[in-house]
Amino acid sequence: MTYSIRVRAKSNPEEWRTITVSDDGTNVECDCAGFDGAICSHIDAVLIAGERAMVWPGDEAMADRAAPLVCKWFQLPDYWRGSWRREFDWRGISREQRRKRVYKRKSNKPLVCFTGKFTDYDRDEMKADARTHGWDVVDSPSAHLDVLVAADPMGPSAKLKKARANAIPIITVEEWGR
Repeated sequence: MTYSIRVRAKSNPEEWRTITVSDDGTNVECDCAGFDGAICSHIDAVLIAGERAMVWPGDEAMADRAAPLVCKWFQLPDYWRGSWRREFDWRGISREQRRKRVYKRKSNKPLVCFTGKFTDYDRDEMKADARTHGWDVVDSPSAHLDVLVAADPMGPSAKLKKARANAIPIITVEEWGR
């Protein structure tokens, strides 16, 4: 079975792009102009990060089935920066949800949280490294969090759900790069 997932274009909400995933998840393509043969915002958002607001109504279940297949083998290219995360309207994040993130911090330091079972990384070392590099570390995400570093960004954990609900960027430990 080949999976075809329709995704709203970032530049025009009336246009739709199609992500095609082979039945084993090893071949992924998008028909958008930004697809470079390896990655595009549609693939990253829908299949890697688990965003669903921009998916055609009715294609969410197909995206849910295809994403784990892709995540088994897919590695984000080193050059990829995932700028789609700033596209709040495209992601279906309301102005009200964005306003929740505006507040006065007690500290000027950015805020990070780690979640999941990191097999190749020690969580305490990552926390210490984050603090060394000027970050505050918390154990639970809130609307004030700057980034959530997840062992499995596609996971169903409460921390991931809370981060998605508050429009908090979710990245892998490799993207964290510490």
